[in-house]
Amino acid sequence: MENNTLKLNVENGKYIAYRYIKAKSAKNYLIFFIHGYADEMIEEKAMKMEEICKKLDVDLVKLDLYGHGGSSGKLNDMTMDEWYNCCKTIIEKIIFPTNKKIILSGSSLGGWLSYIFSEELKDKVIGIISIAGAVDFFTGVVEPLIKEEDKDKEFVYEMIYEDEGNLPSGDLISRKLIESSKKYNMLNKDKIDIKCPIRIIHGLKDELVPYEYSLKFSEKVESQDVKLYIEKNMNHNLTIKNNLDCIVKVVEEFINELK
Repeated sequence: MENNTLKLNVENGKYIAYRYIKAKSAKNYLIFFIHGYADEMIEEKAMKMEEICKKLDVDLVKLDLYGHGGSSGKLNDMTMDEWYNCCKTIIEKIIFPTNKKIILSGSSLGGWLSYIFSEELKDKVIGIISIAGAVDFFTGVVEPLIKEEDKDKEFVYEMIYEDEGNLPSGDLISRKLIESSKKYNMLNKDKIDIKCPIRIIHGLKDELVPYEYSLKFSEKVESQDVKLYIEKNMNHNLTIKNNLDCIVKVVEEFINELK
């Protein structure tokens, strides 16, 4: 398998770092993995997905969202529109030309983006594998945490991460990011128009994105083939021992069901 990082040049000097890791056998589908906020395509969950795809001999496409890793832009300047357009560009320029069906997979923010594109792409998507999908995150989780004195500032919140000692991170959430995210919210709908099979992994110890968000999504989504894996000793970043093994199990089961 090839695993070289490539660069896709976009308009206005923007560029997207991505990898297309091709399987030896020719299957009619691939996995498109989208990392989480402040992560990149070489973080542990993304690399575990690469390892799984190599074992199962499945094509994998993954990327660095704008403002992350090797792609252009600065994290604190980003909006949901930027990340949506980043994924859309990879889908249209890299994935569509393969004529393969898509299994969308993502962690946290990437899980939410997987839901968004599954609803949009309909029959082109044959499944979703979400890891702590942060659906509606910026209005549902972040906005209620903004202090009154910060509400009118450009940057309204600084992210705090449970596995980094709750120290200042420098990752700042802007008002424009929150506002741009509202049109992508899903949990305010009566029904979420996704009908493909869905597998969701979430941890009871997730202090960043409560597992109840995955429960609510599962209740509202139209698909009747939804499995929710709640792991008692899993946090948001899957840093507790053996948490990554859950991804292996879920992906292998899902791929085997396609055979």
